[in-house]
Amino acid sequence: MAEAERIRTTRGAIDPATSRSICKAIGERLSRDLPPDSQPPSARIEELLAEMRRREDRFR
Repeated sequence: MAEAERIRTTRGAIDPATSRSICKAIGERLSRDLPPDSQPPSARIEELLAEMRRREDRFR
């Protein structure tokens, strides 16, 4: 079972506000810690980000 699925089934889903807060905190930390000349995200990361945005949009 995927980790995210295990979390949903054993602990309940994370509400959209908490999810956005976590994503924002991760983004801020990455922006702070990665050098500005870092490589662009891989195609797979772009796919995952797009999927995350689609899921977030369903809760708005």
